[in-house]
Amino acid sequence: MIDIECTSCNTRYRIDERVLPAEHPTFKCSRCGHVFGVQQAAAPSDEPNDNWAKLVSAAVVVGILSLAAAAWVLRLWQADLSVPIAGDFNLAIVGHDLYSELMLAKSLCDNGWIISNPYLGAPFGMQAYDLPISNFLDVAVMKVLSLYTCDHAWLLNLYFILTFPLAAVTSLIVMRTFGASYPSAITASLLFTLLPYHFLRGEGHLLLSSYWTVPLGISLMLWVWLDGAGLEPTDMNRPWSRGRLVAAGAYAVLVGLGHLYYASFASVLLLCAGIGGSLRTKKWRNLRLGVSACSVIIASCAAAASPSLIYDWEHGANPAAIARWPHEGELYGLKITRLLLPVTGHRIEAFAQLKDFYNRTLPPLLPPWVKGVLVQSSQLMAIINESDTQTLGAIAGIGFLILLGSLIWVRNGREIIHALAVLNLAALLVGLAGGLGTIFNFVVTAEIRGYNRLSVFIAFFSLFAVALLLDGLVAILRRSMNPLGAAVIWYPVLIMVVILGVLDQTTPDFAPSYEKASAEYRNDAKFVGEIESSLPAGAMILQLPYGPFPEEGAIQQMWGWDLLKGYIHSKTLRWSYGLTTGRPEASWAARLTDKPMDQVLPLLAFAGFEGIYIDRYGYPDNGADLEKGLTTVLNEQPIVSSDKRLAFFGLEHYVDSLRASTPPEQWERQHELALELPANHRSESGHP
Repeated sequence: MIDIECTSCNTRYRIDERVLPAEHPTFKCSRCGHVFGVQQAAAPSDEPNDNWAKLVSAAVVVGILSLAAAAWVLRLWQADLSVPIAGDFNLAIVGHDLYSELMLAKSLCDNGWIISNPYLGAPFGMQAYDLPISNFLDVAVMKVLSLYTCDHAWLLNLYFILTFPLAAVTSLIVMRTFGASYPSAITASLLFTLLPYHFLRGEGHLLLSSYWTVPLGISLMLWVWLDGAGLEPTDMNRPWSRGRLVAAGAYAVLVGLGHLYYASFASVLLLCAGIGGSLRTKKWRNLRLGVSACSVIIASCAAAASPSLIYDWEHGANPAAIARWPHEGELYGLKITRLLLPVTGHRIEAFAQLKDFYNRTLPPLLPPWVKGVLVQSSQLMAIINESDTQTLGAIAGIGFLILLGSLIWVRNGREIIHALAVLNLAALLVGLAGGLGTIFNFVVTAEIRGYNRLSVFIAFFSLFAVALLLDGLVAILRRSMNPLGAAVIWYPVLIMVVILGVLDQTTPDFAPSYEKASAEYRNDAKFVGEIESSLPAGAMILQLPYGPFPEEGAIQQMWGWDLLKGYIHSKTLRWSYGLTTGRPEASWAARLTDKPMDQVLPLLAFAGFEGIYIDRYGYPDNGADLEKGLTTVLNEQPIVSSDKRLAFFGLEHYVDSLRASTPPEQWERQHELALELPANHRSESGHP
C-alpha cells in the first residue's frame, strides 16, 4: 500500500501499487478529475519527512504573517509594552476584567502560582480555591513566559501577542489534516486568528482571546465523525494508527486544560459528532469514540480544578462566590444577526452606519450593574455587552451561509463539508438566545452562560468551508487551463481574500489609544508609589468602598476589579481587596462598611492596618462625606492622585496615639478580638 496525493486538489489516497500501470503509472483523482503521475505525487519512503518539512515551513509562515497582521491592526510599534494593551472598546465590553488578568500575571511572579496570594485579602490573605482554574493551560504557558520576564504588564502583553500565531498554527494543522491545501489553509487560518472576537476580547478577556485550543477540539470532532480514518471512502473503517491515537489523546487533554467554556462546548459538539457519525455509518463506534474523547476532556478539566474540588470537599461548597442566573443565557446568547452584520465601527461608512442603526434600535441589553460605569461613555449606545464580539466577518459569513445551505441543497457532497455543516448547525441550536443552551441553564446549571462564545467554533467551521471552496476553485482552474495559468489566477485570489478579509474584520478603533492608556496606568503607579514610599514593607491597607470578590460588577462608576490597582502597582504592600464572597473572611471585611468611621478606625488599628485607600468613583458623592469624616478624626489631609480619583489616608499617627494610651496586654487582646471571624462562620474557616 502507498499513500499518494492529488497534485491539483491535495486529496489523499491509500492504494495498492499493484493496480497501477507498470510503465508511467498515473492516477485519476475522483474529486477533481485531475490525472497525475504517482511517482511525482509522493515517494512512500520520503513522504513523512517531506510532509513534516512542509507543515513546519507553513506553520512558520502563517505564524509570522499572523504576527505581522496583528501588529498592523494594533499598531504595536506605538505601544509601550510595559503598559497593558487595552482600548476603550475592550473596557466598554468586558469592563476592567483587565485588572483581574494583571492580577493573575503578577501572582505568577510574586507567588509562583495563582491560587493564594498573601498580598491580597488582608489581613488573612487571598484564597482563590472557590474560583476553579478553568484555564490551566494558559496559566501554565504564562508561567513559562514568566521565567523570561516578571514584569506583569510585559507578561500579559507577551502572551496576548503570542495567542495570534498559536491560533493560526493550530488552525493550519487541523485544516491541513482534513484535506485543505496549504495555500487555502494559510488563508483561512489567518482570517481565523484575526477575528473581531480576538481583538474585542483583547487583554480584558485574555483567557478567552486565547482560543487556540478550539481547532484541536474540532479536529477531534471530525476524527470522530469520520471514524478517525481519513477523507476518502477507501480510507474509512481502518483502525486508528498509533500516531492518531496519541494525537487525539493529546488534543483532548489540551482542550480539557484550556478554557472551561471551550472545553464544555467541544464536549457537547463531540457528542453531536459521535451521534452524527454513527447515524452515517450505522455503527456505534463513532459514538463510542466521541464519548471517549469527551471523557478525556472532562477528566482533564477535573484534574485542573482538583485543588478547588478538594477545598470544597473540606470546607463546604460556596455558591455565593460566583453567582450565575439562568436568564443570562438569553442575554449572552448567539444571534445570527450579530454573526452576519458588519463589525461595529466598520471601515466602510455605510456598513458602520448599518451596524450602529442595529445597535441603537435594539432594546437595551446592558446588564443593570454596568450602566453606572458606562453612563458617561461615548460607547454606551454602540456596545451591547460582550455579544458584540461574535461578528464573523464577510468571508466567514459566506462560509457560514454555504454550510447552512449545504444542509438543504447538497445531497452527495464531500463528507467533510457535511460534517462541518451539521456541527455548525449544532453549535447554532445550542448557542442561540432561547436555544438549547438556555434550556440547559434553567434545567441543569447556569454556570455556562456566555453562548456567544460559540462563535469561535462557528467561525472555524465557516472558514474551513471557505478553504475547501477555494480548493474547489483551483481544481476547476487546473482542469480548464495549464497549471501556470491557474496559479496566476489563484494566488492573487488568495491574497485578495486575505487582504479584504482582514480589512473587513478589523477597524482602526482596534488600536488602543496608547498615550491615554499609558497616562492612566502611570498615574495610578505614581500614586501607589507615593503610598508605598510612606509605609514599611508588608503594611496593610483597607480599601474602600468594600468590593465583593471575585466579581460584583460595578459600584457606582467603579468596576469591582478596579480595587486591584493598588496591588498591581505595589511591591510589598498588602491590600484588603480579595476576600472571597461567602467565606468568613469576607464577612469580617463586609461588616466594617456598616460602622461609622470613629468605630472602624480603632478596629483597623488593632488589626494592624496602616492606611485607608479610597476610590472616589465608588461613591455617589465621590467620597466627600467619607473623606470629611476621616479628615476630622485623623486631623490630616489625604494624598490624592493627579487625576483626583484616588485618595489615601495614612494611619501612622492615629495608631501611635492609640498604642500610647493602650497597655501592651490590652493591645494584644484587642488585636485578637479585631481579627476574630464572625461566629456563624468560624467553623467553616481554616483560621482560628
